[in-house]
Amino acid sequence: MTQHESRGTRTTKRWIVDLARLGYASKGVLYATAGFLTAAAGLHRGGTTADRRDAIQFIAQQTFGRAMLLVIAAGLIGYAFWRIVSAFTDADAHGSDAKGFAIRTASVVRGLFYGTLAYTIIRMLLHQGGSGQGSDATSRHWTARALDHPCGFVLVMLAGLSIIVYGGAQCFSAAGKKLSKQLDLTSTSARGRRAILSISRFGVVARGIVFGVIGASLIRASLRRHSADAKGISGALRQLWALPMGSWILTVAGLGFAAYGAYALINARYRRIPAG
Repeated sequence: MTQHESRGTRTTKRWIVDLARLGYASKGVLYATAGFLTAAAGLHRGGTTADRRDAIQFIAQQTFGRAMLLVIAAGLIGYAFWRIVSAFTDADAHGSDAKGFAIRTASVVRGLFYGTLAYTIIRMLLHQGGSGQGSDATSRHWTARALDHPCGFVLVMLAGLSIIVYGGAQCFSAAGKKLSKQLDLTSTSARGRRAILSISRFGVVARGIVFGVIGASLIRASLRRHSADAKGISGALRQLWALPMGSWILTVAGLGFAAYGAYALINARYRRIPAG
């Protein structure tokens, strides 16, 4: 490889890393916004049990909100691109065994999801549509389509179990050393590292629990053959709100989502991001 080619490769990789970091920042803004809206609902200060669509709509209504959404959409496109490229190049060295293949496949799925979310935002900015369906409507739609097919209830149940496992894995990873290995915190003080990891763990666990509620709703929908039982993020939060001391639980869940947003912003700054 010539010096010119090597420099070009490094520049390309630098762009991939920069796009990934912008993508994490975009995720952080959306989750933090949804989290504060949810916490406000729990405290009876307005707000709502918010998902990404609610966060997008809230941001759009603010001064310079449309410009901010344009930056967020660009970041999500970069994040999607990085997720897909890193999966195919195995930049994180997950390997080609069953576990590695599953992780890399999940990375592609996440890339496609956030790419679709970016497309939805761009369509809204171009006045070609709203901010898309909410998480509940999307969950019910795909559950209904699955249940229309023979043995579709099995697929819905497997989806629910997979989401529960994913949520549990997130909680497990938060309790372990995975977060500290992913983040390069050598430039921060010991106190700063403890604060960063505490906020990150709180956010990851809160998100994992909400995903567990979503998975359980899909299992219920499959057993009852009733797509209306399927819930997305906002529906899962409403279910938590209906529990005894639900307002406090919802407030904590909202603060947890805000903490996950902070964790995404922390990733934008400190995550070790191999470009392949």
